[in-house]
Amino acid sequence: HFLDDLVVPLVLPRHPTNEKANKVLEVMESVMNRILDGELETEVQDRLRGHPMAVGLEDKVYANSYVDLGAAEVVGFDYDYTLVSYKPALLHLIYDIAKTGLVEEMRYPADLLDDLKGYDP
Repeated sequence: HFLDDLVVPLVLPRHPTNEKANKVLEVMESVMNRILDGELETEVQDRLRGHPMAVGLEDKVYANSYVDLGAAEVVGFDYDYTLVSYKPALLHLIYDIAKTGLVEEMRYPADLLDDLKGYDP
């Protein structure tokens, strides 16, 4: 296939000082690239087939754990209920904190606090 030559290998980020973590990342990077290349697919499927702990695609959770949130100024919430259901009290709290933050931190007009009464789904 002509696109095979265009595929760039997966490269995981490295820790600046923890060599033990970097060795784990290096091994995982190698395994993940073998999976992406299709080298391990049959072997892995054969080992998992019929195993009592095997997880079907419908039960998997996907996450990106290589995001450095330390550099983020704003963190948002995912409201599509794919991972959790929020209690109404939390929704009201998030709304109020965001509203106050807009006025105090982002210099929105103070009238906003009075104009926006509260969270209304």
